[in-house]
Amino acid sequence: MQVDAHLTNLFLTLQLTLLEIGVRNGGSLKMWRDYFGPGVQIYGLDIDAKAKRFENKLDRVKIIIGDQGNASFWTEALKTLPKFDIVIDDGGHTMNQLKVTFEHLYNHVKPNGGVYLVEDVHTAYY
Repeated sequence: MQVDAHLTNLFLTLQLTLLEIGVRNGGSLKMWRDYFGPGVQIYGLDIDAKAKRFENKLDRVKIIIGDQGNASFWTEALKTLPKFDIVIDDGGHTMNQLKVTFEHLYNHVKPNGGVYLVEDVHTAYY
């Protein structure tokens, strides 16, 4: 994953919340936690319940299980989640999943300096 160093350097000294959609093997959760340091609280979302195991393995990481393409899931989940400084959507790559997620999460990103990133847009299909 390539992220502009200037952009990420802005966040290094802050207390921040990060949501990564698409946990898979948990490697990027650890990478973001280590990169941003002790001031970051990371939330990971995955459709696979096995991803919950990373909550016990990584401090400052909370895992949410749900379907990012389900509007009802987002409506309920966002009632209990904080506003995010950074959202990284690397979950499902269908256009519907990307669209539903963006429609629900965009207003849940902090308005002053929050960042919403979508990975692998070139692979989105209908």
